Amino acid sequence: RESESGMYNAQVDASFRLGMAWFIFSEIMFFACFFGALFYARALAVPWLAVNLASDKALARLEAVAADLSPYALGLLHEQFAYHHQLAGNGEEVIRHYRLCGEVCPNHPRFHAIYGTHMLNEGHLDEAAAAYDRAVAADSTYVYGLKMGLLARVMNADYAGALVPARALERMGQQDAEACAAHGLAAQQLGLSEEAERAYLRGYGLDPNRLDLLERAAGLRLVAGKYPEAEDAFRKVLAARPDHGQAALGLADALWQDYLANGKSRTSAVNEARLAETVSLIEKVLALGSVDPAQASSLRAWADQVGSLLAAPSGD
Repeated sequence: RESESGMYNAQVDASFRLGMAWFIFSEIMFFACFFGALFYARALAVPWLAVNLASDKALARLEAVAADLSPYALGLLHEQFAYHHQLAGNGEEVIRHYRLCGEVCPNHPRFHAIYGTHMLNEGHLDEAAAAYDRAVAADSTYVYGLKMGLLARVMNADYAGALVPARALERMGQQDAEACAAHGLAAQQLGLSEEAERAYLRGYGLDPNRLDLLERAAGLRLVAGKYPEAEDAFRKVLAARPDHGQAALGLADALWQDYLANGKSRTSAVNEARLAETVSLIEKVLALGSVDPAQASSLRAWADQVGSLLAAPSGD
């Protein structure tokens, strides 16, 4: 453009050349600094730390120098300190540094959560739950903090407290099968059968391999007098696990209770088929040998009672 307009001269030529020279120089300096810092960290700083890692004096110096770091960077450094002390077996220092992670950077939920997880693994359930609460206070949508707070409280039998994160996860649509199981257990322990049943079924829907959740839901349906729904659930469990004695016993109980409640509204042929299946299921449980002698005796008496109804004459 300068050439076409007749403005190109020796001064413009020199300015172009100087500008390109400074640009090239700045690029060289940038990469020199970048790779110089990388070389320093890899060839000098890290080997020095490795040689002096066992020295409390070296760690103290590093911690003192790091005090001027930003809160997040300082939290990360304390996390690394905790990891080092964990490898060295210094339990008190591990706890101190994990706690400091959250203290120096209180607005970052992850630092509270890693302290909570360490305390949970150490069996300090109250402290773990409190740490997860701080994580959720920093970020109310922090799914890991909500889930682990739920699990910690269920493990500590704090079922009322467990319902708070459980319901929050449910509202967010972030429950997995494990969280659903914990939610169901907490609700069940508090007598909230409907909520527990929904939680168990939701967990089974998320993970069809969790037949235990479907079985728990079936048990709640049985207790609530929802015999056809309980029967359906127990049949699904048995379809996947034919030799599951507890499910077979649950199905037998559902068939029997349904007969007592609704047998008069059915034909004798239908009742006989369902009673025969009840006896068959009881015999199956006995054949599996999964019950103790006292329970086996009670089951035989039950089978005889049902069998006597089958032997008695009946009409539609």
